[in-house]
Amino acid sequence: MGTSSLLAVEKPHLPRPTFREILRDLGPYEIGDGLVALIFSASGPIAVILAAAAAGNLSPDQTSSWIFGAFLGNGILTLLMTYLYRSPQAYFWTIPGTVLAGDALMHLSFGEV
Repeated sequence: MGTSSLLAVEKPHLPRPTFREILRDLGPYEIGDGLVALIFSASGPIAVILAAAAAGNLSPDQTSSWIFGAFLGNGILTLLMTYLYRSPQAYFWTIPGTVLAGDALMHLSFGEV
């Protein structure tokens, strides 16, 4: 089995953008689009996480840790993959996955889930 068959992710074909290119492509419309996307992507799934956390009797610290981890992990993955592939990428947690985690919280601890 060759090393190329072991790769799960396709190799990027375009060169990485320079910092100057990133700044050149970042304008008020792009920032506005990003803020609107953040508001819509955060408002719905956060409600599901809050409901799942309440059903699992999570503490406020555990709930905020869950939300922080979801945003941080997916945010870093989105930025990294967008940078590597030089194309818009978006990675999020799934609402069905959050519902399953909430159900699991009813009989497992936060650490186990």
